Amino acid sequence: MARYFTRKKVFQLTIVFLALVAALGVLSLMPHQHRGSDRATCVMHQRDLQMLMRHVQEEEHLKAGAPIEWAKLIGPGLLMESKPVCPVHGEYSISPVVTGPRILVAPCRDASHRAKDISDW
Repeated sequence: MARYFTRKKVFQLTIVFLALVAALGVLSLMPHQHRGSDRATCVMHQRDLQMLMRHVQEEEHLKAGAPIEWAKLIGPGLLMESKPVCPVHGEYSISPVVTGPRILVAPCRDASHRAKDISDW
């Protein structure tokens, strides 16, 4: 019966296998960078909160500076099921009052997570 694998060949294959396993281990431990999608998600959350505030402003005929009761708007069974959070920086600081035109109601702490133009929000 012929030997298909010599000791040298087995040793070489073992080294290659260990190198591949080590490379996969290193890659799996590296933090994943999703900057583009994180920014887009954050901008959409800000837009959703802005649109919710504008909806309430129109429905209740509120002027800029009028208080908003977010607890009655965000939660299970309400207009927004849960309070959105930035995937990188966590919770937004939501304004307790109706904001004026082109002023975000819930800006992100990261300036790069802000939309360039919010005039139609």
